[in-house]
Amino acid sequence: MELEEKTMKDEHFTETLDGWEEWDEPFEVRLDKIYRLKVMLDEESRLRYARTKGREEGIKEGRQQVKTKVIRNGYENGVSLSTLSMLTGYSEKKVRCIIQSFQNEKESRVQN
Repeated sequence: MELEEKTMKDEHFTETLDGWEEWDEPFEVRLDKIYRLKVMLDEESRLRYARTKGREEGIKEGRQQVKTKVIRNGYENGVSLSTLSMLTGYSEKKVRCIIQSFQNEKESRVQN
Protein backbone atom coordinates (compact mmCIF):
# COMPACT_ATOMS: atom_id res chain seq x y z
CA MET A 1 0.00 0.00 0.00
CA GLU A 2 1.37 3.38 -0.96
CA LEU A 3 2.05 6.10 1.61
CA GLU A 4 -0.74 8.26 0.23
CA GLU A 5 -3.30 5.45 0.67
CA LYS A 6 -2.10 4.74 4.21
CA THR A 7 -2.23 8.41 5.10
CA MET A 8 -5.76 8.83 3.76
CA LYS A 9 -6.94 5.86 5.85
CA ASP A 10 -5.48 7.39 9.03
CA GLU A 11 -8.41 8.74 11.11
CA HIS A 12 -6.36 11.47 12.78
CA PHE A 13 -5.06 12.70 9.47
CA THR A 14 -8.43 12.70 7.73
CA GLU A 15 -10.15 14.40 10.69
CA THR A 16 -7.58 17.18 10.63
CA LEU A 17 -7.67 17.38 6.84
CA ASP A 18 -11.49 17.56 6.60
CA GLY A 19 -11.64 21.24 7.52
CA TRP A 20 -8.88 22.24 5.13
CA GLU A 21 -11.23 22.52 2.21
CA GLU A 22 -11.99 26.04 3.43
CA TRP A 23 -9.08 27.95 1.97
CA ASP A 24 -10.48 31.21 3.24
CA GLU A 25 -9.05 30.35 6.66
CA PRO A 26 -6.17 32.54 7.72
CA PHE A 27 -2.69 31.15 7.13
CA GLU A 28 -2.06 30.99 10.91
CA VAL A 29 -5.09 28.71 11.43
CA ARG A 30 -3.97 26.35 8.69
CA LEU A 31 -0.44 26.39 10.11
CA ASP A 32 -1.82 25.56 13.55
CA LYS A 33 -3.70 22.57 12.10
CA ILE A 34 -0.54 21.36 10.39
CA TYR A 35 1.39 21.70 13.65
CA ARG A 36 -1.26 19.76 15.62
CA LEU A 37 -1.25 17.02 12.97
CA LYS A 38 2.54 16.82 13.10
CA VAL A 39 2.48 16.49 16.90
CA MET A 40 -0.08 13.67 16.68
CA LEU A 41 1.84 11.83 13.96
CA ASP A 42 5.15 12.25 15.81
CA GLU A 43 3.65 10.83 19.01
CA GLU A 44 2.12 7.92 17.12
CA SER A 45 5.48 7.25 15.50
CA ARG A 46 7.27 7.30 18.89
CA LEU A 47 4.74 4.86 20.33
CA ARG A 48 5.03 2.54 17.34
CA TYR A 49 8.82 2.57 17.67
CA ALA A 50 8.64 1.89 21.42
CA ARG A 51 6.27 -1.05 20.91
CA THR A 52 8.52 -2.51 18.23
CA LYS A 53 11.66 -2.10 20.34
CA GLY A 54 9.88 -3.57 23.37
CA ARG A 55 8.83 -6.62 21.38
CA GLU A 56 12.32 -7.10 19.99
CA GLU A 57 13.89 -6.81 23.44
CA GLY A 58 11.33 -9.21 24.91
CA ILE A 59 12.01 -11.78 22.22
CA LYS A 60 15.76 -11.40 22.70
CA GLU A 61 15.44 -11.77 26.48
CA GLY A 62 13.24 -14.83 26.06
CA ARG A 63 15.76 -16.48 23.77
CA GLN A 64 18.55 -15.78 26.27
CA GLN A 65 16.49 -17.34 29.07
CA VAL A 66 15.90 -20.45 26.97
CA LYS A 67 19.62 -20.74 26.20
CA THR A 68 20.45 -20.35 29.89
CA LYS A 69 18.01 -23.15 30.74
CA VAL A 70 19.55 -25.34 28.05
CA ILE A 71 22.99 -24.74 29.53
CA ARG A 72 21.79 -25.39 33.10
CA ASN A 73 19.92 -28.58 32.19
CA GLY A 74 22.72 -29.79 29.97
CA TYR A 75 25.37 -29.07 32.60
CA GLU A 76 23.36 -30.86 35.29
CA ASN A 77 23.00 -33.86 32.96
CA GLY A 78 26.66 -34.07 31.98
CA VAL A 79 26.52 -32.51 28.52
CA SER A 80 29.96 -31.30 27.39
CA LEU A 81 30.94 -27.65 27.25
CA SER A 82 31.52 -27.81 23.49
CA THR A 83 28.07 -29.35 22.90
CA LEU A 84 26.39 -26.68 25.05
CA SER A 85 28.31 -24.05 23.12
CA MET A 86 27.16 -25.52 19.81
CA LEU A 87 23.53 -25.80 20.93
CA THR A 88 23.28 -22.25 22.21
CA GLY A 89 25.58 -20.45 19.80
CA TYR A 90 27.52 -19.03 22.75
CA SER A 91 31.28 -19.27 23.00
CA GLU A 92 32.68 -21.88 25.37
CA LYS A 93 33.95 -19.02 27.52
CA LYS A 94 30.43 -17.60 27.87
CA VAL A 95 29.02 -21.07 28.63
CA ARG A 96 31.68 -21.46 31.34
CA CYS A 97 30.68 -18.10 32.84
CA ILE A 98 27.01 -19.09 32.90
CA ILE A 99 27.86 -22.43 34.53
CA GLN A 100 29.99 -20.56 37.07
CA SER A 101 27.03 -18.33 37.90
CA PHE A 102 24.93 -21.48 38.56
CA GLN A 103 27.60 -22.81 40.86
CA ASN A 104 27.88 -19.47 42.71
CA GLU A 105 24.11 -19.39 43.06
CA LYS A 106 24.11 -22.91 44.56
CA GLU A 107 26.91 -22.00 46.99
CA SER A 108 25.10 -18.90 48.20
CA ARG A 109 21.91 -20.91 48.81
CA VAL A 110 23.87 -23.48 50.81
CA GLN A 111 25.48 -20.75 52.93
CA ASN A 112 22.12 -19.19 53.77
